Amino acid sequence: ALDEVYIGMVETAGQYTYTGNANLDAQIMVGKALIQTLLGDNVLQTSTNSVGLPLVDWAEGNNPSFTPNFRCNGDSMHHVVKGSIMIRVEDCQGFHIKGNTIDDVEILSKGPVELCADFHKGASFLDGSDRMLADLRGISVAAVSAYDDSLSSGNDASSISHNTITNLKSQSANLIAGVDIQGFSEGVDIENNYVNLDATVGVVSDDKWVGLRIRQSASAIFVKKNNNFVQGEIQEDRRKLPEYHPRPAGETEWPNNGCPYGH
Repeated sequence: ALDEVYIGMVETAGQYTYTGNANLDAQIMVGKALIQTLLGDNVLQTSTNSVGLPLVDWAEGNNPSFTPNFRCNGDSMHHVVKGSIMIRVEDCQGFHIKGNTIDDVEILSKGPVELCADFHKGASFLDGSDRMLADLRGISVAAVSAYDDSLSSGNDASSISHNTITNLKSQSANLIAGVDIQGFSEGVDIENNYVNLDATVGVVSDDKWVGLRIRQSASAIFVKKNNNFVQGEIQEDRRKLPEYHPRPAGETEWPNNGCPYGH
């Protein structure tokens, strides 16, 4: 059986009591303020709030019969669980990730628990219930680009270079990636990196190890021949994105596969 420990509440004979912590208390307080329209008209993305009145009443001790439901791959702001990432750069114009050594990383997560009521619809185009709890990435970038012309001098490209990534372990992972290029990313040079995630594993197309993965929304990613990705490279079929960032009409969430700028 999996060890399942509640955070912020206790269960006794099928009854659940809110105990809270600093993070949960803050979310409950903000959710209550939104319900009471105390925040007024502002630029916050409050339409995605999922802290409803029954949850607030229960947390305040006014609804002891309430049974909480768990979203097992996201949070109340609709962030998708991404697993563990050692170096992460997102929504950045111009960067260099150079000369890092990432070695002997082990994720001890036992994987999915069995208490799930629903899943974030935008988590995966292959499996909407994929929780990615135990997934592990050495370097991950998403929604990044080359330097702005006004800031560049010579080569405008961002780069991931001269990094060594070795010995990444996660027993319950669906994915262990050395370098992962995600989202609406473009203008990145990848050169002189050494990635060997597991010395006993080579290039196998259907396993969980991959040295370099370039997702379907990325473009102009230049991979030099002087890289050594022992567990191979995957470049997904290209998918063209719109020129602007649309919001799903009448929805608070993206449909299955999620916002195309984020994966």
